[in-house]
Amino acid sequence: MSVETLPAGSPPGTGLLEAAADPARVAAAHAVRADAEGRLAPESVKALLAAGFARHFVPRRWGGAEGGFGELLEAVALVGEGCTSTAWIASLGAQTGRMASFLPPEGCAEVWSEGPDTLLVGGLVPSGTATWTDGGWLLDGAWPYVSGVEFSDWALLCGRASGGPGGAAGPDGGAGGELRFFAVRRQAYRIEETWESVGMRATGSHTLVARDVLVPARLSFAHADLMRGRESGPACVRVPHKAVNGLAFAGPVLGAARALVGGWTDWTAPRPEVVRAGAEVDAAQLLLERAADPNGRWT
Repeated sequence: MSVETLPAGSPPGTGLLEAAADPARVAAAHAVRADAEGRLAPESVKALLAAGFARHFVPRRWGGAEGGFGELLEAVALVGEGCTSTAWIASLGAQTGRMASFLPPEGCAEVWSEGPDTLLVGGLVPSGTATWTDGGWLLDGAWPYVSGVEFSDWALLCGRASGGPGGAAGPDGGAGGELRFFAVRRQAYRIEETWESVGMRATGSHTLVARDVLVPARLSFAHADLMRGRESGPACVRVPHKAVNGLAFAGPVLGAARALVGGWTDWTAPRPEVVRAGAEVDAAQLLLERAADPNGRWT
C-alpha cells in the first residue's frame, strides 16, 4: 500500500453513505493542501478505503459489498462537497473494482488476495498492445490520465490484443485485434508525472507506463464482456457498462455543484440567480438518482 496500514473497512452489507461522512470531513480539511501539492493527502485516501469505497462493488465472494449505484452516487457527492478530487478517486476506485470483477475467478482471487479494500485504478483508453505468448499476454504501452495512480495497488489497463488461446480477434477488436483488459500489480508499472491542471489537480491523473509486462490469462478479460454485462450475478455486474459509466464522473460534479450553491447561499442574500441555480442542481440530482436506480433494478 502507498498509505499506512488500514483498519478493516466497512463490513459487507453496511451503508456506504453513512460511512462516507468521515472521508467527507477529512477530504474537506485537506482540500487546499491537496490542490497545492497536486495529489491527495494520504489521510484522505485512507479514509476513503476505510469507508468502503474500493470494496463497494467487489463480489461478496471476495469480501466485498456488492453495493448499488444509487448509494455510491450519493456517497460520492457527499465527499465531493468537501473536495471534488477526492470524490473523483472515490468514484473511479469503486467503478474500477466493479470492472475487475469480470476477471476469471482465479484472477479475482489474486487481485483481492489481501482483502477487498485493494485500490484499483484504470487505464480505460486502449493505449497499449498485448501479444499472446506461452506464459500469457505480453503487455506494453503508456496510459494517460490514470487518476489516483500514486496510491494504487493494482491497475486495470485496456489494450489491443493479438493472438491468444482463441486465435481470432473478438467482435470489438476490428482489424487491429481484440480489445481486452489486463490487471497489473503496482510493482509492474511506473508513473510519469504528466498531470498539471487548473482544476482537479489533486486527482494526480498521471501517465502509467508498463513495458513488456507478462500478464497471465487469469488476469485478463474481453472488453466486450464488460460492455454487455453478465446474464447472472449481482445487479452491479449485470448492467451494461455504457448504461452506468457516466455516473462515475457525474457524482463528483454533483457534490461540487451542491457545495457551490450552499456557499453562495451563505455568502449573499437570497437572489433569483441563487434560487435558479439551486433548482437546477436539485433537478440534476433527481435525474442522476433515477439513472442510478431505475425502478430499483440496479440497487
